Amino acid sequence: MDSQQRVHIALNLSYVLHERSDSDTVQRYVRAREAEQRRCTKAIRQFAGLSDAELGNRMVVVDQTGGLDPLVPASVQIISANVGAIELLPRLLGIAGFWPTGAEVTNEILDAEQVRDERSLSFFGAPAALNAPALPTGSAARRLFATAVLRPGYSSILLRVTALDSGDGAPDWQHAARLAEAVIREFPLQWWCARPLWSRPVEAALPEFRAMGNGMTACGH
Repeated sequence: MDSQQRVHIALNLSYVLHERSDSDTVQRYVRAREAEQRRCTKAIRQFAGLSDAELGNRMVVVDQTGGLDPLVPASVQIISANVGAIELLPRLLGIAGFWPTGAEVTNEILDAEQVRDERSLSFFGAPAALNAPALPTGSAARRLFATAVLRPGYSSILLRVTALDSGDGAPDWQHAARLAEAVIREFPLQWWCARPLWSRPVEAALPEFRAMGNGMTACGH
């Protein structure tokens, strides 16, 4: 990882941790994230080599879809965040039975490195540049927010799935951003986004950080 990537990661983590981007806390998390990424990469490679049956036995599934009929959709659109075992996510969802065999599946990652359609959404208390393309509407399409993170010990995966359709059949992007916030707060060391989502670090953007006479800033608590 180069120095510029570390700066971007520190900027992003400053919002998650609600700490100055140059604080000891944020710098500690940046270093810990590098070590965590190495461990997760190794574990994900091992998971990828398992059969579907073996991989299914390694999953803990939290289904918050409200019991959607798995036989209904002809197409499924997954919206996610760049956390944990993101590269295994479509396979994990298929094994867990969230769509029938033969369904067309597409994937959109809010904090993707390559942005198809940038949209400003509230994220950790400030507007962030997130990937939120205009997806086609249609009653046959199911939209799910899903994440797959490695559980402690790196021998199992926590898969969480939430229905994301709004009343008009379009995705609720702000709701997706809130769901992404929740999983990133819970697993900040498994957040892989290295693209700066904000133009300024938290200490320059949020009003609760106040300038002090010595040029430092402090959070108001």
